[in-house]
Amino acid sequence: MTTIGGFLLDDHRRLDRLIGEFQQLVAQEVVSAGDTFSRFVRGLERHLEWEEQLVFPLFEERSGMTSAGPTAVMRTEHRCFKVLIDRIQDQLSVGSNLDGLDKQLYEALTAHNGKEEKVLYPWIDGFLSEEEAGMLINRMKGHTRGRSACDVDLRRHR
Repeated sequence: MTTIGGFLLDDHRRLDRLIGEFQQLVAQEVVSAGDTFSRFVRGLERHLEWEEQLVFPLFEERSGMTSAGPTAVMRTEHRCFKVLIDRIQDQLSVGSNLDGLDKQLYEALTAHNGKEEKVLYPWIDGFLSEEEAGMLINRMKGHTRGRSACDVDLRRHR
């Protein structure tokens, strides 16, 4: 069965591996870890765009929770990740010690992902048929920086 939760969980695991690799590298030498962190950041940015531009709006429409609720909390946490990422990138650019910023980001992501995986994703999956989930996954796969390569409107498929 195709689910949004399964697709996004797989991406969480891929991002977990990248940040874990980054943490191993940064423990050895800060400068050499920058490339891996850049790959992680690009992947996380894509993941957050999938959620904020495709998944969350659909959830909000179907649930009626637009200004409050789980997606509002997730968006706030996404903004916190961006602040931490900027701070890490600043430290990496000058070859400075991260002073635990990488651990802080990892812990924040772990807590965030747990909420999404245990609560939000199953809730979203409950709103979608397998066909709708497959169409949304295809949209996510074709989504690039604010544009979707697939213009299927899931609202028509209720």
